[in-house]
Amino acid sequence: NIDMSITPHFPRTGRERPVADLTRPDGRFSNCFRLDPQDGKWKMLEAEDLQAGYCHADADLSPGVPPKIRERITVAQNLAFYGWFCYEFSTISLFWSLSCIEMALWCKFIEVHPGALEIVHKSQTEKVSIAEAERKLRQGWRIVGMSEFNFSLRSLFTWAFDTKLLPSGVDVEGILQLRNSMAHPTSFNWVLPPGRALDVYKILLQMVGALWPAG
Repeated sequence: NIDMSITPHFPRTGRERPVADLTRPDGRFSNCFRLDPQDGKWKMLEAEDLQAGYCHADADLSPGVPPKIRERITVAQNLAFYGWFCYEFSTISLFWSLSCIEMALWCKFIEVHPGALEIVHKSQTEKVSIAEAERKLRQGWRIVGMSEFNFSLRSLFTWAFDTKLLPSGVDVEGILQLRNSMAHPTSFNWVLPPGRALDVYKILLQMVGALWPAG
């Protein structure tokens, strides 16, 4: 049986874009060139060139990386690839990579703390799930032995560094500033070059590789 509930049904307006239009390269790539490492000559950028850096970056991912993290990484890749047809998708790919960094830290925290967390407030202590602990921490409770932890992205980074899960040298302030600026837009839309998206994607892969190292 065909599932007819996937999308709502509306009559066509005549303004819908056909596949041929959707798969036309974005004109902003028409003046982009690449230096061919084989012959040292400059050549017109092609769709495969936009993808190559991403394919190199994920080649060494450990089998231990959780499937849901791999799925999110793949979405970041695909958004960057489809940036060939819509330039702004590269910026969306960058933002997705940033969100994947946060998700990876969360997944690792949960992996390291599989059971109940002990929390304290004044002289009272409880053992609660991570979901319950997140709510309780907003009410003044604290995790025993982690008095500064509050489930924010900054505190997840601090926890990962303190437990030696991430190496020093990560530009946390830069990541936080970029993530917050994109998550809470005010007066303009971000449109960043594809190279910037690849840079953040590589940072994501480096962090994931540190959190779930190979062998």
